[in-house]
Amino acid sequence: MIIVTLKIFSGRENPKWMLSNSEEEELENIIRNLGKENKSRTLDDVAKKIPSLGYRGFRLKGNLFHQGSVNRLTVFDSRYLELFLLDTARRHIEKEVFDYIKARIENFLEPIVTEKNECPRCHATHAPLFGETIWKSISIELNNNCYNYCTNLVTNTFAQPGRNSAVPFAKINGIDVEKSATGDGLIPTANFTANLATGHYVALVIWPGVDFHWFRQDSHGCWSHKAGSTPVINTDASNNIISDPKTCDLGPYVFHTFMVVNGSAKII
Repeated sequence: MIIVTLKIFSGRENPKWMLSNSEEEELENIIRNLGKENKSRTLDDVAKKIPSLGYRGFRLKGNLFHQGSVNRLTVFDSRYLELFLLDTARRHIEKEVFDYIKARIENFLEPIVTEKNECPRCHATHAPLFGETIWKSISIELNNNCYNYCTNLVTNTFAQPGRNSAVPFAKINGIDVEKSATGDGLIPTANFTANLATGHYVALVIWPGVDFHWFRQDSHGCWSHKAGSTPVINTDASNNIISDPKTCDLGPYVFHTFMVVNGSAKII
């Protein structure tokens, strides 16, 4: 049995599905043939740095190589294998997501070039520290998402805007998700340059109709985030340090608004 997880979302749970017997056999043949090929990389097998937002590869779990043993493998460096796994996802993801990933796999062949950005001043007295130990725990990492991280609240529920306040968003768009977050106690604001005596700044970005994502400003002025059940990072989709989530590379997401999180925020 092989379980495939598509690493794509940040606020929503990532899609998972089980391969059929015929798909398992084809996967084994692909992996076996790749192993026999020349180990030097070609255009279809380019070393790519995994971005922090949007498509981040496939996670395979199961008896990939030996019956009775469980193996785990992340696939993000072989176009042919990725396209095969994407084809098995057709029944489990929206067409818009499928088309986006297909384009990324087929066109994303060049390594990402990083740039050095200066951190702006942080105007929030109680902004959290980047690199807090609590967010490095594996159990917390797996069960808390971007909304947990931006609010700095561990619930182990993969928290969703509006779930606590009974104001769930009807659609995944900026207005609805912002309204749900406001119900949870977050406060909309025009920017992150005003002095805050309490709380800290966060930013909401939207992949319209598909997913939401949150960033938070840390005490040193730059921003960090946590895409779904992945580790906390401080870089954007081009692997650049985030000085402003409104202007950084958001991948498939678009900026919606800044908000303030203070002691009144409650999430589930």
